[in-house]
Amino acid sequence: MSNDNTNQIEIHGVNKKFVIDKKKVDILKDINLEFKKGEFICIVGASGCGKSTLLRMISGLETVEEGEITVGGQKVTQPTLKTGMVFQESRLFPWSNVEKNIEFGITHSKSKKLDKYAKKKLVNSLIELVGLKGFEKAIPKQLSGGMQQRVSIARGLINNPDVLLLDEPFGALDAITRINMQNEILRIWEAEKKTMVLVTHDIDEAIYLGDKVVVLSSRPGTLRKVFNVDLPRERDRNSAEFASIRSKIYKEFFNDVKRKEPEYYI
Repeated sequence: MSNDNTNQIEIHGVNKKFVIDKKKVDILKDINLEFKKGEFICIVGASGCGKSTLLRMISGLETVEEGEITVGGQKVTQPTLKTGMVFQESRLFPWSNVEKNIEFGITHSKSKKLDKYAKKKLVNSLIELVGLKGFEKAIPKQLSGGMQQRVSIARGLINNPDVLLLDEPFGALDAITRINMQNEILRIWEAEKKTMVLVTHDIDEAIYLGDKVVVLSSRPGTLRKVFNVDLPRERDRNSAEFASIRSKIYKEFFNDVKRKEPEYYI
């Protein structure tokens, strides 16, 4: 984790409602959080608790109606180059190869400043970063699910954002590929020194990746607790220390200490 104590993301008094069947429904309620520059933050919570909505609000893809979110000291009112986004689905163009899919992420304003050689150099540097060298000309159907998500991560980094937001990026992958991709995103985080915020249902994944694990309640999503994960990397999922943090998060997550806790969650 970065030693920089500067707050990269600040969330103050955020509430969010959706209109469903002509009725206002509370999605998020009184969210207050601060994430420091270079931290890896994981957000967990039940389906429908608003964690993905919160991520979209940080990115500017969803409006902040009550409260305020700032990234790098600037109030979020719309998408900016400060944040990149990776979704659960790779969202690649099936007719375009790896290079073209990554290059598509370059914003219009940045694209005008780069000639074709500079663009190619930038794209190739990201292909190497995400471990896809040799697959530059492959189209999505020729790639595994994990490789497709590597393309998505590269596209999320193409504009050199300060913050990379990841919305359950490994949720559709098989268990082994998922673990491999967890290690890959850690490698990229350590290389790029970006602030990363990842939404996941997987508590083990959150502990393995995160400097902090944010637990949201069921809808409307409220902040239940933030856990600091003070474990050295690489983390041993079978260690007593890992199990201890898992147990504390489960108790908070389910709010029921008498319920039998699963031995493993993925």
